[in-house]
This record gives sequence, structure tokens and C-alpha cells, in this order.
Amino acid sequence: MNTSNRKLLLFASITLILFLVIGLAAAQNGVYGVNEWPTTDIGYNMRILGYNDIQHRPSYMPTVVKQGNRYILYASEHVGTGTYLNPMNGQMEYDGTSILDVTNPHHPIYLKHLPSFYTPPNNEARHVRVCAGSDLPGALYPGKFFMVRTEGQISHTLWDVTNPANPIFINYIINNLGYTHKESWDCTSGYITLPKNSTTWKSTGSACSGGTTGCNFAIYDLHDPYNPKFITDYGLVGQTPGSTVIPTPAMIHEAVIYTDPTYGTRIYGAYGIGVAGDGWLQIADLSKILALNHPVMTDADIEATQIGALKESYEFGEHTFWPWLHIPLPDYSGNSPAAAGPVAGNLNPQIQDFGLATTEGTNNGCVGYTGMAFVVDLNYPSEMQMLSDLHVPHHLLTARRGDGGHEMIDFCSTTNGNARFGSHGFSEDLSSAGGQAANWGDNPFFHRFNAIAWFGGGVHIWDLRDPYDPKDVAYFIPAANGFTEQNCATRNGVTSCTNEIGINNAATDDRGLVYIVDRYGTGIWVLELTGEPREALMGKKEH
Repeated sequence: MNTSNRKLLLFASITLILFLVIGLAAAQNGVYGVNEWPTTDIGYNMRILGYNDIQHRPSYMPTVVKQGNRYILYASEHVGTGTYLNPMNGQMEYDGTSILDVTNPHHPIYLKHLPSFYTPPNNEARHVRVCAGSDLPGALYPGKFFMVRTEGQISHTLWDVTNPANPIFINYIINNLGYTHKESWDCTSGYITLPKNSTTWKSTGSACSGGTTGCNFAIYDLHDPYNPKFITDYGLVGQTPGSTVIPTPAMIHEAVIYTDPTYGTRIYGAYGIGVAGDGWLQIADLSKILALNHPVMTDADIEATQIGALKESYEFGEHTFWPWLHIPLPDYSGNSPAAAGPVAGNLNPQIQDFGLATTEGTNNGCVGYTGMAFVVDLNYPSEMQMLSDLHVPHHLLTARRGDGGHEMIDFCSTTNGNARFGSHGFSEDLSSAGGQAANWGDNPFFHRFNAIAWFGGGVHIWDLRDPYDPKDVAYFIPAANGFTEQNCATRNGVTSCTNEIGINNAATDDRGLVYIVDRYGTGIWVLELTGEPREALMGKKEH
């Protein structure tokens, strides 16, 4: 080879290497489309294992359940822009529930689309809960699996999903409603909370509709799914029929029902939808509710069964309130028990009780207060207080580039901040090791780490082993694609639009995997932590 050819080959090789290096860096992060939203995923201490477009349907929440030797994901769906093609049957269908087999996280398999019963504006099934028949009290139906889901804002329905590819409708639990969002089913006790509108109970909040006076929640005994038993309606003091308390508290968003081996079954209520929503947190004792032997009807009944309630600032409405109990604190290992207080509480400083609460992220374009999450001190549950906050700054969030540098992404800008930004739902982690139903397995996230959806900010993994000092240790922000719906925001009379993702909720499983869904039709992702967060989560180094 002559000298000129060698020089030409050397130049071509260097050019190719530079092209590959630059391309790799771009593929890692920082490639933007015409509307400035990243067109490649942005990850820090997280990576994708699998993806499915779920027929480009907007999804609200993933629920992952072990069914035999399989892991099944139920993706509940938001109202979309109309009907979407279901390639499995060739039909155009409204939104409902996408059901996938994620046993192999690298290759999620779409099993079934179960459309909502209703047409617009109730063409959705925004929320589902699933319990194994063997986990419910009495184990009346071993081998079976049951799903409760909302049908728009009209019904709470019950399904047999033993064969997730062929769900069988069982019955309506409650029908002809004007509000259903969102239920909580405790597989350990069998009780379920079902939000609903009422002609007698009262609340404030524009999301409560149907020509009613307010939205509260009903409690049912659902240990036998074929025979639901109504127990009572419930809410806050000031919401009961005939209450004269002014002002009337805000409506319920979610009432988590949760059984703990030490404290029994309690209800953790989050009230006040929105970013300026008159937020309340409430803890109630189910055993005291049942001991009344009659439905709750008065403020006195609430006071007799409620453990505590916390009124928050009008800046925030609460989305979800989750117990975070029996947390060992090494920094307190030398502390002796505290003296008893005037009310019942945890006296052991070495193992403390907390809660995790999220507010709901801003309106489009960062209008209003930015949603965030809080750690709540529950050592004295009748006197709970905010302890620390979990906050992702919209103007400081940086992406780690392939070259080790950083990029600024402003999630409130007109070029990539026209969707919502801030906290929303988090992974409601359950574990058999914590006294929960056996089918949940030993989830390594349980009371250690948590995955919180941050709308346009993706999903963030928080290390909460020390609840006094939460740490944001990993995040993943998916790229938009050709099916991502457009979001518009109006600021000072000027409207700007972009196609942006919005991660709505997250789930985890006993394999240490994270699942997220996009409310704007981009798809679902199966994720895994990497680096030090994974080592801390799994208790061992990656090999």
C-alpha cells in the first residue's frame, strides 16, 4: 500500500472512530428533536431491560403480580384521544387495561387488551388491583386470581384473571357512580376501599362530579370476591351527612388499606386533589370501624375510629399516603427507649415508624406549585408531622452524557416543559417479609427504596433507608416517540406545545425490577438499577 493510500485509510479510520464516539455519546443522552424534547432516553444509575408500546395507549398505573411461575403486568389506561387499533383482533377499541407477561423482562409479551365498558368521556379503566385467591383470608379460591378495576368514573368491577389472557367478568361491586378514583385492596385482610360520589356525604373539589354533594370512599369486605359485603362509607370530620363543620374538607383521592403484623389493619387516606388542593392526611383503625357495628354516619363516629388527621397547607393536595413502618435506624442504635407520652406511640428510637406521601405535580407548563413527596413521622400517629421532603428541581436536573459531562434540562421551559412536572404516584411496595400476603414475595424495595413517578421528569429512585435524609440515587427519563401525544401550556396568554412523556406511576417486584408507564401513549418500560444503587438494593455486587 502506498503512502497516500495509507494516509487516506488512516483519515477514514479516525473519521469513523470519531463518528462512533460522537454517535455513542448522542445515543446516551442529549439528542433533541425539533420540539426540543429528548429523542433518546436519559438514564442515571438505571437501564432499560424491556419495552412494549401497549398499542400506543395512554396508561395510568402498572400493577405487577406473580401468577404461578409468571409475572403479569396490568397497565391501567387513561382516557386517550379516541379509539386505538388492537392488532390482536383487528378492532378499534377504547382504552381499558393492557395485560402483559413480563416473566422475561427483556421481552414483555402482550396478552390481552380489555377495553372499558363505556364510551367517552368514561372510555378508560384508570386503576386496577389484583389479589391471589390463596392470599385472601380463608383462601377460599386457591389457584385463582381476582382483579378489581374502575370503569371510567361509573363503576367498580370484579374480574377473574386466573388466565390473564382471558379475563372473565364476575360482577359490579358498585355501579352508576360519578367518581371512582382510586381504590386500594389489601390482600392480607381482604378489605377494599372504593372511592365514590355521594348524595349525603360532603367534600370540596372540582373532580367530584355527578350532581352530588361530595366524594368519600366505601369500605367493603372482599375476602370472598363472589360475595362483596358493604361495611360503611368513610371520610374526614366535616364530611359526614349532617356535619356543620366549616369549611368542608377536600375530597378523597386514595385511601390505602394496609395490614401490619404489629398495628393491624389501618386506612391511610390522602385528600385534596391538585397542586392547590387543601391537602389532608388521615389514619383510621379498621378494627374500631368494625367495632361500631353500624355504618359511620356522624363526625363522632369518625372521631371514635380515626387515629389521627393532619391538615396541610393549601399549596398541596395529597395523592397517596403509604405506611413506611418499623425502619431500623443505625444512627439511633445507642439510644434507649423514650419516656411514654400522653398519647399512644412508638417508644423505640432504634426502630421507627414513618409514612410516605406524595402531592400531585403541576398543571401543564409548571403552573402552580411543583409537586413533591414528603416523609411523615408516624411514631405518634395521632400527632403526625412532616419530617423531610423529596424534591427534584426542574431547572437543575442534569443528564449524564456519554463523555461524563452534564446537560441542563429545564422541565418548565416552553421548548420541553409543556407537560406536567412534579411528583405523582409511587411504587406501593409490598413484601411477604413485611407480613404482607405471601404472593408478593420478598421485595427488596420494601421499606428501603421507592420509585416515584415525576411526570416529565421520568421516574426517580429514592434511597429511604434513613427517612430523615432521603437521597435521589437514580432516574430514568424515556424519550418521546412518534406516538407520544402533544401537550400544550399557556403562559401569560402565549400557548406552546411539545410531544412530551409523562410518567404517571411506577411499580416494583421481588426481582428488584422497576416498571413505569406513560400517560401520553409512549409505552411501558421494564427497568433495572445499576451501579451502587443496585448493589445497595440487592445486597450484593453485580457480576
